[in-house]
Amino acid sequence: MQINITGKNIKITPNVRDFINKKIQKIIKDFERPIDCNVILTKEKKKILTEIIIHGDRGRFYFKKSAADIFSSVEETVHAADLSIKKFKDKQKSRKWKEKPQRAPIYKTGRIQIVDYKLEELKPMSLEEAFLQMKYLKKNFIIFINAKTEKTNVMYREDGNVILLKPASELKVLLRLLNKSSFERLFIEYKGNKIKIKRKERFEPSVLKEDELISTLKNRNRFVIFKNAEDNLTYIIFWIRRNTIGRYRL
Repeated sequence: MQINITGKNIKITPNVRDFINKKIQKIIKDFERPIDCNVILTKEKKKILTEIIIHGDRGRFYFKKSAADIFSSVEETVHAADLSIKKFKDKQKSRKWKEKPQRAPIYKTGRIQIVDYKLEELKPMSLEEAFLQMKYLKKNFIIFINAKTEKTNVMYREDGNVILLKPASELKVLLRLLNKSSFERLFIEYKGNKIKIKRKERFEPSVLKEDELISTLKNRNRFVIFKNAEDNLTYIIFWIRRNTIGRYRL
């Protein structure tokens, strides 16, 4: 087990390092196999931001909180992590959760099925949180509820860029009523703990039929954003596990 502690614009003293190590030990003691944990302290204008990224046998976890001083910031982040991990472990132990029935497939071919993903399965977060989730949890894409707009957003990597896909403004939607896309792609970067937009463009999803979805997803290997030829609505499909693909309406 390894705990890596990094400071950005802040010095990590022996006292701070010992404090963090003792706190982290409390939340990782139940992980069975060797894990690694990264703790990043960042000095902001008037606060200290603490980020904790855990990779272990129970999965990957990311937490962040900020406070006026180092010790309070670490304490709050560890507390949030502890509550979240305990909740996750309780859910794993629940027999009811383990025996949760599978969703009925909306489309099936051979051994592969497509099932609907629900809104309540998405987590509200800021753009900054989504970016850091992708970075530290090494995800290629993330679907989330934008905490500011309360709309579904997709953030993903493509050709070395990080792209945010979001619904267009209401005015643009009104201008595109005649079977046109109401989405925008924003090319973004993370600077100074804030998301910066480099450029934006209109996004037109490809029109696909149900029998084309699986072959298209196999070719792209991660996810596909498309307009369903049957209902003219825009969806994203992605692998949930082997032989099972999730579908979510954007």
